[in-house]
Amino acid sequence: MFTVIYNYSGEFCSLEAYNLLDKKHLPVKWSSEFSVDPPRSGTLFRLGNGECILGWVNHIDVSFEYIRFNMWCNEQGGIHAAVEHQSAITVPYRSEDICDIFLF
Repeated sequence: MFTVIYNYSGEFCSLEAYNLLDKKHLPVKWSSEFSVDPPRSGTLFRLGNGECILGWVNHIDVSFEYIRFNMWCNEQGGIHAAVEHQSAITVPYRSEDICDIFLF
């Protein structure tokens, strides 16, 4: 199970895996860097086959933004992740077409 963890100051977030059997968080080692600071309202979607999306609505730019990445476990039990792009992907929408956007 994967969760998005924010630090106490709210200045950055990190992705962690959660081991349900041991009930502890496992750090994720990123194999690639990206320059995105997702807001606290970001929602993590698991697509399957190790693919995940962290998505959020940008009300200022009237767009849906997301980071797509792959996750895998190595032989030693370490969790690794790699983003597909160096920045968030932006999908604009027209505000008159949508009254509210909810991610679930």
